[in-house]
Amino acid sequence: MFFNILRKLQLLPPEKKQAVALFLSVTATAMIFGLWLTAFNQKTEKLTTSENGQVVAEETTTTSPFAAITGAFKGLTDELSKRLGEFSDQISNFQKTEVWNSYSSSTINQTFEIK
Repeated sequence: MFFNILRKLQLLPPEKKQAVALFLSVTATAMIFGLWLTAFNQKTEKLTTSENGQVVAEETTTTSPFAAITGAFKGLTDELSKRLGEFSDQISNFQKTEVWNSYSSSTINQTFEIK
């Protein structure tokens, strides 16, 4: 039966083949995404032993994938803004140095000499 379906697909024009391939890939992607979402919302039990030797089950819940993504993005933007702040501090400190002043004054002198 599966091979009959494949033979029918092989006989289709290229436009129909592309439409079938697009439909199947979107469907498979949606199914994988749905399974991924359900895996994050499951509660898990962690077995631990207490001080008096009894086994205790603790429920833990995993974070949602969207919370994980937003947390990672927030960390990335915080790190980027920190690095940009350090870079701007370095630039402003460099502009206060004697090397910058000598370079900028010589550039101004050269500009006036060209005109």
